[in-house]
Amino acid sequence: MPVIEINNLSYAYNGGTPDEKKVLDNITLSVEKGEFLGIIGANGSGKSTLIQHFNGLLYPQSGSISVLGFDTRDKHYGSQLWKYVGMVFQFPEQQIFEATVYDELAYGLSNMELDRAEIEVRVDEALANVGLVPEQVRAVSPLCLSGGMRRRIAIASILAMKPDILVLDEPMAGLDPEGCAHILAAIKRYRQEQDVTVIMVSHYINELIVLSDRVALLDNGRLRAWGPARELLARDDLPNYDLLLPDYLKLLHNLKKRGLKVKTGVLTVEEAAGEIGRVLERIKC
Repeated sequence: MPVIEINNLSYAYNGGTPDEKKVLDNITLSVEKGEFLGIIGANGSGKSTLIQHFNGLLYPQSGSISVLGFDTRDKHYGSQLWKYVGMVFQFPEQQIFEATVYDELAYGLSNMELDRAEIEVRVDEALANVGLVPEQVRAVSPLCLSGGMRRRIAIASILAMKPDILVLDEPMAGLDPEGCAHILAAIKRYRQEQDVTVIMVSHYINELIVLSDRVALLDNGRLRAWGPARELLARDDLPNYDLLLPDYLKLLHNLKKRGLKVKTGVLTVEEAAGEIGRVLERIKC
């Protein structure tokens, strides 16, 4: 059963003015309960604008969105979506404002009117989920932590609220490989433990293709493709969309462009190596 249904959604900034800019153009797609949906596209393709419709930050100008069975055009309902749709923005560590790690995670929980005992349990669970030891960081000022750890704190503050839908906008942007690994592990762990729907936006396709059940490709505000990752990777026009493709996918697409019979719908470098090996064997024969 879909938890998000989008029908013919369009959106423009500065509508009705000479500076009007259409950023979403007739988008239609759905997200199933428990699904991991990856959203990819070049900068300016409309990814962030699209996901801001999922928790009521933006309302449809044309078309409609249903979230958990309710029409988000009902602004009374839309104003309550933050309780059910957890949004992790780009560089969320820059939005931390409380004096201690505990206070940062407890802020949203207090707004949900949970009692103190429940708040303490959720704070510790969320910190552990992102790979931190609660006893070591609860009383620490976030300003004393590294950028990567602050990112994990920011994500933990959303996980503590136990949303039905978790939306992440470029959660690994600017992190080193170790930091990326921590964030990915936390997302995987949370999804497995809570059985939630996850929607993740990225400019880097390799971050999404292994995790996602389906991938949506946006380009200039339009939905160009939507389906299983292997199907999307097999598209001959994939290199045309200004995506940051991993080197092994670039190589496979270049080989195919040169006329070699090679499968491009591979998810890992190991699969790519196997496919290249088969091509070389055919050439030898």
